[in-house]
Amino acid sequence: MTHQLGWFSLPYLLFLASIFIAIFVVDFEHQVIPDSFVFLLFTVSLLALLIFPNSSFYFQIFLGFLSSFFFLLLYAVTKGKGMGLGDVKLVLAGGVILGATQTFFWITTSFIIGGVVGLILILFKKARFGKPIAFGPFLVSSFFLTVLLGEVLVKGFEEIFNI
Repeated sequence: MTHQLGWFSLPYLLFLASIFIAIFVVDFEHQVIPDSFVFLLFTVSLLALLIFPNSSFYFQIFLGFLSSFFFLLLYAVTKGKGMGLGDVKLVLAGGVILGATQTFFWITTSFIIGGVVGLILILFKKARFGKPIAFGPFLVSSFFLTVLLGEVLVKGFEEIFNI
């Protein structure tokens, strides 16, 4: 989407980065993702889509809600122990920002990074099964990875798996 924003791309990306970094820190320290941060992300991204429309406007909004619904199902199945509602809301905003292929890559990468870090923490006895680990930092880390390298990595995966 940033290629359509023109000169507005840099301030928009810096704003997103600052909010995502704040979410990372707060969730890491307190295991809470503030609604105000997520709603701000969602509102600004929705405004960017409205001001600089593209052909996938409705699809990006639908994708945000679809991704959020997947996380809401995880929340319901685990009764809130495997995923918090802050993660559900964050994925809504991120899905609107990223678009189709990159949202799938973002969510998949989040789970991979979270699983690897969780196993490492368990191996070094810094965490144990059943003890909650904040998932927001993994969403934020993989968001940055997706924004910076998403297109290159997705193309690489497509070539490797002949998709």
